[in-house]
This record gives sequence, structure tokens and C-alpha cells, in this order.
Amino acid sequence: MLHRIASVVASEAAAGTHFATTIVVAAEWLPGGLSLKTYFVPRRLSQKNAALGGVGRIPGAAGAYVPGESCHAWVPQHEPRGQCAEPIAATNSMLAVDNVVSEKSHLKFYFQTPHTSFASVREIVTLGGRIPVADSHLQDLRSLLLAINGIDSDFADQQEVPCPEQYDPSAIDNFVELPILLSGYLYYFDIAPGPALPSIKLYNPVRRYGPDDRALAGGIMQWMDAHGRILRAV
Repeated sequence: MLHRIASVVASEAAAGTHFATTIVVAAEWLPGGLSLKTYFVPRRLSQKNAALGGVGRIPGAAGAYVPGESCHAWVPQHEPRGQCAEPIAATNSMLAVDNVVSEKSHLKFYFQTPHTSFASVREIVTLGGRIPVADSHLQDLRSLLLAINGIDSDFADQQEVPCPEQYDPSAIDNFVELPILLSGYLYYFDIAPGPALPSIKLYNPVRRYGPDDRALAGGIMQWMDAHGRILRAV
């Protein structure tokens, strides 16, 4: 088996395949001490320009890793074949775990979606309405995304955020085998022992969307100022 894998890797390397790190260990310094996390970013051998695995495998994996959890109950409704996520087409792009005993560890799934409309953001962060989020908080999130992306406030919720056709040439080689990572928003689902539903975070890839760094910083500062997030000297 190992000989076959080595042969495939050697053949792909000879053909010019771009290889990148698939396992990353991250150190987090917390008040209580050092914490480690492991991130898995699989590249399937002999499969280029493909998704990194389907979310259909998550229910079994989550149930085995976090025994007795009901977190897998929301997955079938939000995989690409489900009614809720059908227009969103989320793709599992990375898995992370806390390096502790499984009873205390979190499963961290990262999903890439080609969509950037706020309608799709609202659908995912609320799991189609299953996670209650105050409308005022959603509007704050909407205004933050508009500020980050340099978009006017009358931008339609159903409209996709525009981006340059050509990606930054200085970084495009980092994703040569996974072009799906070049566009769309990234979502992080934190499945913790106990809760029936995950905690969800949204990542806006400013390397792809929005204005230059100076305009980006200015937009964020204006948003923080308008929302009382800036500390001022007395």
C-alpha cells in the first residue's frame, strides 16, 4: 500500500503537481497554559481540482468522535444535497481537533462556499433559522461585511460580492490544486461536547474581495467607530 502511494506521489511530482502541507499543528498560548490543535487538509491522490471530501461523512464521524451527541442531526439538512444548503453548495475543506481527550475535544469543520451574498450568510449562520440570532445582530454583521468589502449600504442581500477576475498572482500558486478556495466565503463549525447545534463563524477572505489594504482598514475603523468599538484616550 505504501509503495503504491509513494509511486503515485512520485508520478504526480514528476508531472509538476503542486504539493502543500496537509497536516498543521497549531500552538495556542492561553492563560491556563499551552494548548495544541491539529488541522487536517487532505489532498486526494490522483484527484486534481476537486473538493476535499463531502459533508455526507460528517454524521458518522461526529457521532463516533463525540459519543451520544446529537450534533449530527443538523448535518443532513445542510449538506449540498439538502434543501437548506442546495443553493449554498458548501464544501468541507478542513478538519481540526483539540489535542486533548475526545470527551473534551471539539471537532472543527471548515466549509467553503462559492457564494458571498448576505442571504447565503444569513442562511448558514442561523442554520436555516434553527439558531436564533437577533435581527439587530444580523444587521450589524451585514454592515460589517459591506464595510470590509467596500460596498454601498443599498447592496442587495441576494447579490454576490464582486471580485477581480484575476487573483493576486503573488499567492495564486498556493491554491493551484484547489481553485475552489479562491472564491466564496469560509465557515467554521465548532462542534463541542454537549450542545445540539454547532457554533458558527464566518471568514471573509479579504485577499480576494474588497479594496486595497488602506481602504480596508479605513472601512473597518469607520464601522468600529459607528458601533462604539474604538477606545478613545480621555
